[in-house]
Amino acid sequence: MIDENHLKASNPQTVTVQLQALANHETPDIRSRVAENPRSPLTLLSSLTWDNEPEVRASVAANPNVSMDLLKWLAHDESGDVRYAMAEDPTLPMCLLIQLSNDANVFVAARAIQTIDNVKRARAKMNQSSTTKHQSIS
Repeated sequence: MIDENHLKASNPQTVTVQLQALANHETPDIRSRVAENPRSPLTLLSSLTWDNEPEVRASVAANPNVSMDLLKWLAHDESGDVRYAMAEDPTLPMCLLIQLSNDANVFVAARAIQTIDNVKRARAKMNQSSTTKHQSIS
């Protein structure tokens, strides 16, 4: 059952003060929702990178406003689950996907390679579509 705290933590309209309070909630799922919330300030995301739960740290990496510095830090996270979650994110900067493709954890590395291939295919398809559209206009 979803409670009020879960809804507040997920809501992009929740004010920063409430998000900061919820970031200390005893339930990892609530802290994860705060970490994913686009309204969470960078200082809060930074503190959540130290959370004991890999789920929370993976959620920080998924936040659209996370800094490159935090992403670089999380790409070296001790938890393979955090690195795997990052490796399957096609919006992750390519330099970090390449780094993760060389991860010591073979599952992380394989997932990063698959994501890189998917991103390259999607880009090639977009370029091909753009070229075809341009040719038909000419």
